[in-house]
Amino acid sequence: MRKAPAASRLARETKAEDTTVTVTGGVVGAVLAALQAQRPLRVVGAVGGYRGHLLAQAAMDPRADGPVFTVAPDDAAARTLAADAAFFMGAQQRELGVEGPVLVVPEIDVSPYGDTGADPRAVALRLAALHRLVDAHSDPPRLIVASLRSLQRRVIAPAAFLGLCARWAEGDLIERDAAIATLEHAGYLRVDVVEDPGTYAVRGGVIDLYVASLRFPVRVELDDDMIERMRLFDPETQRSLRPIDHCAIHPVRETVATVEGPLRPRLLALADAIGAPSSKTRQVIENLEAGVDFFGQEALAPVFHAAMVPLWDYLPAQARWYIDEPEGLAGLAEEQHAVLVEQHGKRLAARDLVASPAQFFVEPGLLARRLAAAPVVGSRLAIADDPEAGEEDMSEGAAEDGAEDMSEGTSDEAARRGLPTDRPIVWVALERHRALRSQLEAARADRSGDALRPLVE
Repeated sequence: MRKAPAASRLARETKAEDTTVTVTGGVVGAVLAALQAQRPLRVVGAVGGYRGHLLAQAAMDPRADGPVFTVAPDDAAARTLAADAAFFMGAQQRELGVEGPVLVVPEIDVSPYGDTGADPRAVALRLAALHRLVDAHSDPPRLIVASLRSLQRRVIAPAAFLGLCARWAEGDLIERDAAIATLEHAGYLRVDVVEDPGTYAVRGGVIDLYVASLRFPVRVELDDDMIERMRLFDPETQRSLRPIDHCAIHPVRETVATVEGPLRPRLLALADAIGAPSSKTRQVIENLEAGVDFFGQEALAPVFHAAMVPLWDYLPAQARWYIDEPEGLAGLAEEQHAVLVEQHGKRLAARDLVASPAQFFVEPGLLARRLAAAPVVGSRLAIADDPEAGEEDMSEGAAEDGAEDMSEGTSDEAARRGLPTDRPIVWVALERHRALRSQLEAARADRSGDALRPLVE
C-alpha cells in the first residue's frame, strides 16, 4: 500500500478493535478547522465509508454554527453517503427523510422535457426537504446532501415558497373552506381516500391530508371553525395512530402560482418567444384556467413564478461546503446540461410550449464556479499498490491519518499525482479493516441502524 507523504506527518492515534475505530489528529482536525474558518483545503483519499465518517465528524463539530453541505454524483450515491454519515452520527435509517440530523434533498427523477411525467412523490419529498431548510419551527439538519442533478435544478425562491406554507395547530380558528383553499393553493390533490403524499380528502368537518414531511397522514377534526383534534393515521388501515398538536403545510408541486395576477400574459409571452402555435397555447391556457392537470404541465413550472433560483439560496449563510471532486462534478454537469438542451430543442421542433433550460437549471459555468468556491474539496487517489486491494477494500476503515501541506515546496509531487496545487493538501492513508467494512455493509442493508450502533456509542 502506498502511504501518505511523510515529510510533515501530524500526530495521530488510531485504535482498531473489532468494530470500533477512533481517529484523532491530522485529517479530521485539519478538515474541521478549515470548514470552521472557511479556509481552502484539499482532502486526498477520503473515500468510501471513511468519507461518511469524516462528514459526520464535521457535522457534529460543536464549534460550528451551520450545517455541512456536500454533493454526490447521483441520487443513489447521495443516499449512500447520507446513510454512512448518519450511522456514524448515531442516527437511524428511517431518519434520512426529512427528519433527523442528515437531510437528503432529493432530485426530481425525470427531465421536464422527457416523455414521462415526474413522480409526484419525488416532487413532494423534494419540496418537503426545502421546507425544512426554511421553516423556523423545524430542527435544522447538521448535514445536507444533494445529488448533482438536485443541485442543478432550480427551485422556487424561498420567500415565494414560504408564501405557500401554513402551520395548523390545535385550537386554531380556521374555516373549512379556508383550510381547503390553503391546501389547493399549495398544490394538494383532492381525493376520496388519502393514501399518497400530496393528497387530501374532506368528509364533513374532518380533513385528511398527507404532508410529505410526515411519515403518516394527518386527520384534522374541526369543531365549527376551530381545530379540535389532530391525529396521525395509517393510510392502509385508516386507523388512528397517535395525536399531534400541530401540522406544517408546505407545497407539494412546483406548478402552483406565486406570481400575482393571471398566468395568461406570461404564457402568451413564452409562446411568442419560442413560436409555439396558437392552438397549443390556447389549449394550455384553457386547461390551467379550468384547473385541469395535463401532461407537459411540469415543463412550464418557471412560468408560475417570478424566477426560480439555485438550491443554495436555501442554505444558511453559515453552511460549510465540502465538495468531492468539484472538477469532475463540473464536467458531468456540462454533459447533463448538453442533454437537456438537446431535449429542449426536440420539444421546440415539435412546437411544444416549454420553458427554457436557463429557467429550469443552473448554468454549468455558474455551477462550476460555486463548486470550486467550496472551502474544502476532496480528491480521489489510487492508494493501493497491493494488487488484491481495490479502492473499496482500502476505503472502509481508517488506519492511518496523516497531513501535509503540499501548497509549497512539494507541488511537483502533487502534480505528478495529477492533483491541483491551488490549495493546501491533506493526505489520507487508508488500509483494509474487514471488520469495519462488514459492519458498514450490514448497516447499509439494515434499515433499523442497529448494525452500526457499536461505532457511535
